Amino acid sequence: MSNAELPTLVDAYRIFEQDCQREGQLPLSRFTRLTPMLSADQGEMRAVLRFAFDSEKRRVLRGEVSAAVQVQCQRCLESMALTLESRFLVAVVSSDELARELPSEFEPVIVTDTELDLQSLLEDELIMALPEFPLHPQPSCPAAEVVARINADADKAVADESQKRDNPFSVLADIKGKLDR
Repeated sequence: MSNAELPTLVDAYRIFEQDCQREGQLPLSRFTRLTPMLSADQGEMRAVLRFAFDSEKRRVLRGEVSAAVQVQCQRCLESMALTLESRFLVAVVSSDELARELPSEFEPVIVTDTELDLQSLLEDELIMALPEFPLHPQPSCPAAEVVARINADADKAVADESQKRDNPFSVLADIKGKLDR
């Protein structure tokens, strides 16, 4: 993998004519929508991007993006390491109408001027790769013991309550017992 920094903007037409691959990285601190979701903005995102025309002459970008990030575990609220990875296939089009005509395997990216914003595209992919509720694996989470104890107490309380609860048919059994006498 190249250590070069990826450009944040590219010519939305010329780069596809070059039929090229770009590899590189960008600092996570540049992703202003992603960083508030992280517990630290240190590190880099790495990407491999292939720009080409497909057999139908569509501008197609096939890419892979990954980043090692720090997020807050939603169980123990401590910081944890997480690797985000995404593979994507987008078609660059100039209008909503063209986007609607794309086959389902493509995600449309609408470019109304001559520049394709790679930084926003890669940031979108990283955001979509974030889990809704990041959690340490159960055994290694600092809160695992407490959660297990709470779950055990809750299970016991439910079991105790179900044993205490009167059977709604016990009244009928009493009536039937009186009738049988």
